[in-house]
Amino acid sequence: MNPTYKRGKKKSNKLLIAIAVIIILVALIIFAIIYTQPHVYYINAPTRLDLALNSSILYKLPSSTDTFVLYLKNSTNNSATLYITRTPVLAYPVLAIYLTQGGSANISSEESKVADMHLLLLSSNYKGAELELTPIDPTLRLKPSGLSVELQPTSFIEKMLYTGNVSIISTTSTTTSTSITTTTINSSAIPMQQIMSFVNTTAPGILMNSFATLYQKDKACNASVYNATFQTLENMKAIGPNSFYNVSPSVPRNVNISVTKVANNTYLVTYIGVTPSKFYTGALLDLKVSLTPTPILLNVSFEGPFKYMNLTQVTKIYTFQSSIQNFCGAYMPYIP
Repeated sequence: MNPTYKRGKKKSNKLLIAIAVIIILVALIIFAIIYTQPHVYYINAPTRLDLALNSSILYKLPSSTDTFVLYLKNSTNNSATLYITRTPVLAYPVLAIYLTQGGSANISSEESKVADMHLLLLSSNYKGAELELTPIDPTLRLKPSGLSVELQPTSFIEKMLYTGNVSIISTTSTTTSTSITTTTINSSAIPMQQIMSFVNTTAPGILMNSFATLYQKDKACNASVYNATFQTLENMKAIGPNSFYNVSPSVPRNVNISVTKVANNTYLVTYIGVTPSKFYTGALLDLKVSLTPTPILLNVSFEGPFKYMNLTQVTKIYTFQSSIQNFCGAYMPYIP
């Protein structure tokens, strides 16, 4: 049989599956809107909501005239996957957000580069989830968190289903050497050697250096290894928001450091995760350091995908990802 014909037939079958998936998703959302939650919530202050699995709510924000849909696609005892889109359903892209319990994300309901809502997962189980929605003033120009993935309707669904056969990243390097780029602001006034010698001995600094090594090693991750690893760990196929195509743009390939002087003998050391998509490139950790009378950490603040986590929680993520014996560990979701 002509191999070209076989590939064409396989592609046609996957396209039919893709269409069926999006139709089912839209039908579930529309059913949930019409029959379960006709009320439109106006989110002008922190609002707590209980959402049953496969149900949705309609909401409005002070910054927009549009009506949005928040749909609970999946939930477990410690995590939830949510979809957000504008109405009418299917006329706009779908935002997919994966959160662990206690985790949160700044999201853009209007698919822009500015966040308009903070979404916090208070609790979850296999029946539903409790959420807290807080409006964000877009004039603050806060960037959306790197925890969400935008899914385009129709044709984009086909691309998601093809990631099992198409290698988006095909690098073969498996180097484990760490190369962190350091930049400074007012560099002439910053004793870089003293600062970095100190932070490299602290637990957060050591952890970030370890992540840098992991990210550089896992540049070699490709779709086939990712899909096999995800299937083994999660016992499910890596499709939709979990597909390699959707996950890979948000995984750092390196960690850079920026040092800023904030006061006399006080400095802010920022570890920046550099991702293939500039949309997700951003701070992973901020360390506020005082050098007098002796070097000391004044504050430790995890950011980006680690926001609202502490050192113990982030260390558990690194321990889990680094324990995976291939070059796709950094791509795997950690579920406590």
